[in-house]
Amino acid sequence: QNYPLAILVSSLSGWQVLGLTALQVLFLEIVQTLQKDTPLERILAGQYVIIRWGAYYALAFIIILFGSFLPSTFIYFQF
Repeated sequence: QNYPLAILVSSLSGWQVLGLTALQVLFLEIVQTLQKDTPLERILAGQYVIIRWGAYYALAFIIILFGSFLPSTFIYFQF
């Protein structure tokens, strides 16, 4: 597997992976519900600088942690 958390995920059982996936979907649904009335950009703009930049750094960290950065072929070249 080509992501940094492969060791963590491979050590989890099937139910634990399902639980982790359910938590991620729940998080996305909560964010979507919060953004229904007010966009996230407006919510963050009203926060203190430390909270706003903390959110930016947390997002960057999550992208680096869960991202797949290995070279791969473009999927549509096979069609």
